[in-house]
Amino acid sequence: IAAPLQDFPHMSSPRRSPARKGLGGISRSLGGSSKGGWGHQSWLEVDPSAVPSPIAAAASPAAMPRAMQPLRVEPPAEWNTPCHVQPLESTNTNVAAREAMSRLARRPLVGAPTSPHKAERVRDHGMLEAACRRAGRASNAGVHAYNRGVLYENMGAHDDALACYRECLRIALESNDATSEALACNAIGVSLQTRAVAGLSAASHDAGELEGTATQLTEEDESLLREALSYHEQHAQVADAPGRFIAHSNIGIAHQALGDAAAAAEEHEAALRCAVQMSSLAGESLACAHLGTVKASDDAPTAKACTERRLLLSRTLGDAVGKADAYLQLGLIAQEAREWAEAREAFEHAMREAELSGDQRVRELARCSVGIAEGSLRFEGMLAAAAEGAGREGDVA
Repeated sequence: IAAPLQDFPHMSSPRRSPARKGLGGISRSLGGSSKGGWGHQSWLEVDPSAVPSPIAAAASPAAMPRAMQPLRVEPPAEWNTPCHVQPLESTNTNVAAREAMSRLARRPLVGAPTSPHKAERVRDHGMLEAACRRAGRASNAGVHAYNRGVLYENMGAHDDALACYRECLRIALESNDATSEALACNAIGVSLQTRAVAGLSAASHDAGELEGTATQLTEEDESLLREALSYHEQHAQVADAPGRFIAHSNIGIAHQALGDAAAAAEEHEAALRCAVQMSSLAGESLACAHLGTVKASDDAPTAKACTERRLLLSRTLGDAVGKADAYLQLGLIAQEAREWAEAREAFEHAMREAELSGDQRVRELARCSVGIAEGSLRFEGMLAAAAEGAGREGDVA
């Protein structure tokens, strides 16, 4: 673990904003805050010995998030928050994992927002929020505002969800509630971020993402991403160690979408440092995946080292999806260096791992990449043979 840390000199000085600013002019200096007291993220505490198989790993409530996917903070259990809809692509053929994740989300598999038949739950939380306000229990009112936001988001009513999250943040700032502030900032930032760049969601794993290619953004999308950055930075100011890991990861993903690879790398380095401090193999694996993606365009050796570390950790954690993505990234790095044999081998491994995890999209991408690498290897062999033949003929003449 120590070796990669020495290669990142900027880890000790992550980018920070000077103050945490709220809505409607509400702001609070750093001096009067306390760290949020929510529970640690379940996937950050994955026990490798408790993961018996790739299918069980994919179906586990602590399943690893995919690289380049904005990360959410888990609210405290006592909030009784509805689960967010889990983004599963329709091409996933792992039936056991799909059914388990559907039960986890307590909703149908993703493909369309849930129907408004849950509207009565939204009204219930609205009534409880109003009752808590009248009783002077501001923190409880914020909890119900947050829960309403989750329900709205699951129903596809993103504007209403955002309004609820903002209300939760306003209440948190007024009541000096660091836990609610962190959760609300994370929820607002992720909502804005995923709306701006659909390619950053878990359902999108195309080659451009794996290579770190910046998505083409409209002016409106760029504005949403920059607003999301301000909330993620505010989250980093008030969060505990797992929360800082999530905040830095989200900031790095947003910077990468904006085309600022240097700032993205700095934030992912800070996230890696948080993971090492927490002794979280899952967090280190994800941070290495992000660094491998960011560094691929301008620092191939570092990108390869980070991706190989991610592959090793994915094996330890039983993360079949992580292994497939790591092999695919290693193949892309080798392909860029015109190391066709190495690229072909990595793509073949990616294809096999994708089959195990039921990831049809990565499997098809890896299969096409195997063909490209094989064709390029044969073509270069033909050119080398032709050049050698021409050299012998020249010697004879």
